[in-house]
Amino acid sequence: MYTVTYSQGLGSGTPTTGAASFPTGSELAISDDGGISRSGFTFAGWNDGTTTFQPGASYTVGTSNVTLTAQWTASSFTVSYNANGATAGSAPADGAFTTGVSFSTSTNSGNLIKSGY
Repeated sequence: MYTVTYSQGLGSGTPTTGAASFPTGSELAISDDGGISRSGFTFAGWNDGTTTFQPGASYTVGTSNVTLTAQWTASSFTVSYNANGATAGSAPADGAFTTGVSFSTSTNSGNLIKSGY
């Protein structure tokens, strides 16, 4: 009998599927995320150290204990600039970024003009 354990990896919370023992060759369905989370990231499956499995996939128990560790993908977000009624010039271009990436805001170099301001 070998133990299959789920670990939240860098996430938080406790996977709903705990450790369980199975004989070699047993096939089990990979658990869903079980409510674990990681701020700024989305759940991307469970990894056994070699392969990442999606929830519901079939997993064959090998000849040693295994920990299936949650994998995370950084969320994407967009930084948008609004000319806020400018009558001349244009706002800087939008930029797409992922969690954990540093960026600098545009300096705008004075090209926006709004009458009366």
